[in-house]
Amino acid sequence: MIGLQWYIHHIIGSSHILIFTLLDKEFIQVYNIHNLLCYFHMIYYLSDTIHQVAYERNIGYIIHHLLTFYQINTIRNVANIEAQIICNNCFGLLEFNSLILLVRSDLKETKKLTTEIDIIMYLSYFIIRAIMFPYYIYIMSEYTPIYISSGIYLMSMKWLYDWTIKLNKRIKSG
Repeated sequence: MIGLQWYIHHIIGSSHILIFTLLDKEFIQVYNIHNLLCYFHMIYYLSDTIHQVAYERNIGYIIHHLLTFYQINTIRNVANIEAQIICNNCFGLLEFNSLILLVRSDLKETKKLTTEIDIIMYLSYFIIRAIMFPYYIYIMSEYTPIYISSGIYLMSMKWLYDWTIKLNKRIKSG
């Protein structure tokens, strides 16, 4: 089973959409919510990268986490509150996707992942990573460098491709 710290991180990450929708812009700025969340996530991605290097040695995961760490640091430096909202909404969607993938991993590990559940999770990943994420990359390109987000996007498309192949085999095998 996946560790509780990963769930906590991705739940907090997913909550960015709510935080930046429900809280007053002045409150976000006065209490430096944007930077606090960025530091929290940077610590997570750095510590998880160290864990990956020490124990898992999954190179794709390590590269993805390093890119995400640098992207969050770039987002942290965005001063315009409207741009912060856009960046945090994008991050929240991606973290929601990551939370779904954690649940999927646990279901798969415990042999409770049905084809129907896998299809629903796949569609969620597809909509957020293949359709919405490029839109956010375009919008955020005014505030952050495009190369980091594009690297994360390309890795997401590689994982989507792999998942598509596996899901097709699973559906065909009945």
